[in-house]
Amino acid sequence: MRGWVDESARGRRRAGWTFPRPRGRGSIEALERLYSDEYLAIDPAGATFTRAQDIANVKSGNFKLATFKLDDVKVKVHGEMDVVTGRNTIKGTYMGKDISGVYRFTDAFVKRAGRWQVLSTQGTAIAPPPAKWDSSGRFRPGTRASVTLGPRLLVRHA
Repeated sequence: MRGWVDESARGRRRAGWTFPRPRGRGSIEALERLYSDEYLAIDPAGATFTRAQDIANVKSGNFKLATFKLDDVKVKVHGEMDVVTGRNTIKGTYMGKDISGVYRFTDAFVKRAGRWQVLSTQGTAIAPPPAKWDSSGRFRPGTRASVTLGPRLLVRHA
């Protein structure tokens, strides 16, 4: 099968609908099965985590995920490898700091010995829309605006 498969049952299984909640030994064992030996995670700040580091963060409680919701999931099928993209809304903490928010992700899965494993995952925080200037030159929070940098000038677009 070629092309993007939008929220297919196959993609749901691999894209996180079966992602174990990080609670208790059972979820650790599920992560150990899900992550390939060469697994690499890249967080929104650009830090990288190996399989061992990622699982250790869950075991130690450094990473605590209360809720997550996936949507806009798409799967690109490449034989024994799939690329899954989507949006993830989470509530959780890392090292005691709130990391709740909305993220875009890209996951690479490979089929080995009859099961799918994650090779790599990368997440990017989705920033809230920027403010917009009103007619008096003041910002109006929560409205969209774009900024273009030109030669020696800053242009505001409504």
